[in-house]
Amino acid sequence: MKKAATLWELAELMGTDPGRLTASVERLNGYARAGRDDDFGRGTSAYDNYYGDPTLPNPNLVELSTAPYYYAMPVHPGDLGTKGGLLTAPTPACCARTAPPSMACTQQGTCPWP
Repeated sequence: MKKAATLWELAELMGTDPGRLTASVERLNGYARAGRDDDFGRGTSAYDNYYGDPTLPNPNLVELSTAPYYYAMPVHPGDLGTKGGLLTAPTPACCARTAPPSMACTQQGTCPWP
């Protein structure tokens, strides 16, 4: 986790070009003020806006402005989900690959019984 009082300082701590980070933030701030994200279309569907802030021009964007601190942390690619989750049966039970279904637990996986 990196913490800095300015975007320029944060970029230096991140090992990235300070001008590029500042330009990215200015671009995002423009989208937040305009209420339209021309890069990714954030906020264009009800699904996007469900957890958004309806008081903003775009419920999914807010300006990054002067703050006590700015923070950054590395983000690494990963896989969403549970890699199949629990093996489940048509009944609300979990199955071990070598044992019969157990009624002691409920289905929570994302891959139903074949």
